[in-house]
Amino acid sequence: MTFNNQTIIITNKNEIKVTELVKLNSFNEQEFNLTTSAGTILIIGNHLEMDNIDQNANELKIKGNIKKIVLDPSKEAEKKKKEKNFIKKIFK
Repeated sequence: MTFNNQTIIITNKNEIKVTELVKLNSFNEQEFNLTTSAGTILIIGNHLEMDNIDQNANELKIKGNIKKIVLDPSKEAEKKKKEKNFIKKIFK
């Protein structure tokens, strides 16, 4: 499998197309977790649904109310953990 440049196209905050898809890890109507040639992407929103997946072109199109795109979910999780620990320290 050969990959070129990854592209993420967002249209009017209600449609997103991602190229260079390697694996669709998980999805529901609030979150899509994808692995691409450039790493993991987390797409967060409401009423998200898979509009089209083209396995030959390694492309995925999602429709719904897109709220947030996290390009490195592991860093996002680490940040939330630090914020929780900070709040716990304040209220001790």
